[in-house]
Amino acid sequence: MNCSLPLPCLAAALVVASISLPAQAAPLVADGKSAWRIYLDADAPGTVVLAAKDIQRVVKIATGVELAIVNQPASPMIALGDTESARKAGFTQESIPFEGFIVATRGDDLYIVGRDVPTGKEKWDRQTSEGTSYGACVFLERVVGVRWLMPGEVGEDIPRSTRIDMPALDLRQAPAVPFRAMPYVYDKEKSVVEWKQHNRVHPTYRLSFGHSWDDYPGLEALKAHPEWMAMREDGLRDPVPAKKDKANSYCLSQPAFFQAYAQTLMTEFEKNPKRYQGVLTSSDGYTGCRCPECRKLTATDDGGKWHGFGGYNQSISPLMVHFYNEVAKIVAQKYPDHVVGGLIYRNYQYPPDPPVKMEPNVFLDIAVLVGYGFKFYKPERASELAPMLEGWSKTGARLGWSDYSTWMRNPYGLPLPPGRDILKLTFPLIAKHKMNLVHYTGQEAWGAGALHNYVVARLMWDPNADVDALCTEFLQRAYGPDAAPLIERIYAFIDADLAKYIRSYGNAPRDPAYNVDHECMKVVCAPHLAEIEKLYTDALARTKAEGPRKRLEMFGDVLTVMHYNLRKGGLAGAKPEASPLYKDDAAYKQFLAARADSVAIDPNSKPDKDGVIKSLSAPDFRQTAVPKLMGGFAPPKIDGVLNDPAWEEAAVLSEFRLRNSRTPATQQTTVRLVFDDKRLYLGVECRDATPKAIKAACTARDSSGIFNDDTFEMLLGPKTDYATSYWHVAFNAAGAVYDAVVSEKAYNLQLESAAKITDSGWTLEVAVPFASLGVKDIPLGKTWRANFCRMRKPEPAEASAWNAFDRGFHEPKNFGALKFAEK
Repeated sequence: MNCSLPLPCLAAALVVASISLPAQAAPLVADGKSAWRIYLDADAPGTVVLAAKDIQRVVKIATGVELAIVNQPASPMIALGDTESARKAGFTQESIPFEGFIVATRGDDLYIVGRDVPTGKEKWDRQTSEGTSYGACVFLERVVGVRWLMPGEVGEDIPRSTRIDMPALDLRQAPAVPFRAMPYVYDKEKSVVEWKQHNRVHPTYRLSFGHSWDDYPGLEALKAHPEWMAMREDGLRDPVPAKKDKANSYCLSQPAFFQAYAQTLMTEFEKNPKRYQGVLTSSDGYTGCRCPECRKLTATDDGGKWHGFGGYNQSISPLMVHFYNEVAKIVAQKYPDHVVGGLIYRNYQYPPDPPVKMEPNVFLDIAVLVGYGFKFYKPERASELAPMLEGWSKTGARLGWSDYSTWMRNPYGLPLPPGRDILKLTFPLIAKHKMNLVHYTGQEAWGAGALHNYVVARLMWDPNADVDALCTEFLQRAYGPDAAPLIERIYAFIDADLAKYIRSYGNAPRDPAYNVDHECMKVVCAPHLAEIEKLYTDALARTKAEGPRKRLEMFGDVLTVMHYNLRKGGLAGAKPEASPLYKDDAAYKQFLAARADSVAIDPNSKPDKDGVIKSLSAPDFRQTAVPKLMGGFAPPKIDGVLNDPAWEEAAVLSEFRLRNSRTPATQQTTVRLVFDDKRLYLGVECRDATPKAIKAACTARDSSGIFNDDTFEMLLGPKTDYATSYWHVAFNAAGAVYDAVVSEKAYNLQLESAAKITDSGWTLEVAVPFASLGVKDIPLGKTWRANFCRMRKPEPAEASAWNAFDRGFHEPKNFGALKFAEK
């Protein structure tokens, strides 16, 4: 099979393996000797040279015998790559699928022949093939027994032996998934790159369909065509950005826009003939255009099939695939060998009904946002996945899978499990639908995440592999037979309680965030602290061998981070210093300094560029009493100038805190609150050391472009169901306003506001009628949940809030309280 384009032919590639020949060659090593040599051509590609060095090095470590590497064939030999000897034996590279290989004995020799396309020889950017190197790794696994469990020497498990037999082999493999990537695992570290190579994961992205609307179709084209910007609920269009804007929103019902977008892609193909893919994915957070034509391609009723479209209550999938198809048609006329594609994501992750037939050159990269962070442990989310993928397969497009389902942002040392049940859900579906691409996000703290990463690497090569068997193999090989059951128990109860934590959110529109936070640590980790400590110390006591002990110590590094953060969050019990994992602040700082170059712990657990150590903080709950304007005080004039006597009577909210801490923001914000019989009044001062650099470009109502500016945001929950129905209102220094209920923008408050840039920052005054908030009566004596937040820009951007928050402002559990005066 000669496949000039990898995608069409590799979609059906399957793993095939057999050991069937009856004859057996001479031992590879016996009695400290070997007659074998490693043969490759003098001009062999770099990955073939790598294969030779791997075999030589591993065999020497295993037996003490170093096999010679030669450039002339001589039996008995391990012949590597596409050599004349291999062709005479009947093995040709052209017969091997991309990234595939043959490992076979013929007579006295072993041939490892792979599809090798080195850097510089590839048809498309980065689409290299390392077949011979992969074949050498599989040979070493089968015959020598090596496993590459973790990055670096500590992760290599090579059994020692005085004899290695050379069995009769006829082994042929190709990846079931042509394009395989594992991001977010210290990707640039040399040891990690080598680990990926040994486990047959390509070390670079070869196809990627990330958010691209800040680059296309180009700023000058947008300036000439402001009608291409998305229409808002008020019938006005978003303004054309002054410069490249990561939150661009476009109207997707204009043929001229499709032509311009396609032209920018084709210009890139012309500049770089090796560029294979054009990217169509919207800016993150795009919710669609509200013009009449785009509304026709927006679905608002899923009949209950998709649980309210995953909580978004609408789907723009018909709109997005229409855009993908229209651009694809134009590109295909000039560049039929290229693909264009984009994510299937967020509020366009559910397939259109009825199905839409996609153009032959379209690639759909499915990223199921409602599954991020172990959410497939929710039955309603898990039940959606198979029919969702079935629906997308009916489009006929080439499919990819970008996965974050067994990953969480985790700077606090929670020993995340591999998520066995989720892997058992996703990978068989990847196999069933013959995914061309899998980006499966790894766990960055290798000390505890190596189990997950190892299993995922194997599954990307063969999605039908046995998850439990892979887990057992890793645990036994990594920690030894005595310690493995103890570490497995730690993973097991963390996994079980993490699943309970995820399910505890029930059918709430908002699932728990895909961030390990105080609540997650409290529910999943803290109850098991004593048991974790005992299991880990027992495992160490049982383990004497150097390799397993070092790998256990890496696991212990993660637990040390865990204990420090439990202590900081008030979750480590009454006597945290009694724990074998305990380190005081000074010792913990030294601990992190000693591991500055280690991949064992999450990089976000390490000090940042300013030396600040991220730590778990206990939940904040700030309260303030809001006074009622009494007689003699007129309501403030809403002009953006905070000089009204009414503000002297107001409650003052100050000392805004930085993300995930009680640390005061460097650029402070002060909020004043007062109310009368009709309205709530806010007076806001946003201080800034560089007021001339304040970003205030957006001027339109309800434009998501406001979030590229310095913004003040209020999140008000006047009702008992505030967690699912709070108001989100944002302002910038140009006077722009954005309002929504949670994330739904189809609401407009009848508020009055004014803002001014001053010599010390900017100020804001707001008057909000209670009736507009849906509050019928004056809230005398009532308590509302609320938070007030600021995203300070210019750079460096700084997020802060009155009530401390974990990661993002939209965290109702981290709202403070406003207590209105009783009279």
